[in-house]
Amino acid sequence: MLLALVNEDDAAPVEVALSHIHAISATGTADGTPSITMSASSPDGKRGRMLLLFIGGGGIPPHDERDRIRHAIGGAVAAARTEPPVAAIPAAKESGLISGQGIPSRGTRILLSADHILVRENEYTSELTRDQIILISGNTPDDPPLTVSRDAISGGVAESTPAGDPVLRLKVRTPGGLERSMVLVFSEWYEGARGPERDRWLEVLRGGAVSAASAKGPGLPPCMDGDRRHL
Repeated sequence: MLLALVNEDDAAPVEVALSHIHAISATGTADGTPSITMSASSPDGKRGRMLLLFIGGGGIPPHDERDRIRHAIGGAVAAARTEPPVAAIPAAKESGLISGQGIPSRGTRILLSADHILVRENEYTSELTRDQIILISGNTPDDPPLTVSRDAISGGVAESTPAGDPVLRLKVRTPGGLERSMVLVFSEWYEGARGPERDRWLEVLRGGAVSAASAKGPGLPPCMDGDRRHL
């Protein structure tokens, strides 16, 4: 994350590594100015607080701008925590992890659907079928959907981003036998209280039944071995 001084062109930007941000919250000053408070550590390991004030003037209401930036930073921090070292996963083995192959045929039952799902800062509509998780891009809807086979999912856990957005973290096996984390952020930018929605996805992935309100057709999801809190 880079912070540039707008009134000093020659000043070097301040860089804050996403991996050094430990917590982020929406706050406000005593005079009501919206702000973001971040807990972060310096390269030498010392922890401190950083305060970002939103004074307006950019055409966006300060509170809206504060909330948008808070969610963006929180999602980026969550994604950064799942990124393995570049050399750890050869590109050839990584390429099959999420692909556009195996798009479900017409009539395939959609067990669950969720809008505004963030994966590596990109927004998708996510659909869950008996066999796959399908990610449909909200920015480029003409692109082929990305898919993840449910057979490749070996585990999962419910978490939250530093900004408080619900997260579904999944363990996914690559075709080469390696294991990666895949993070689905249930963004609360458009609507809040999405924790129960995240929990419903985790429960169905564990083999739970789909409620009548969520189901979109006949059939039941496949059961997975064991009844674990962590999928």
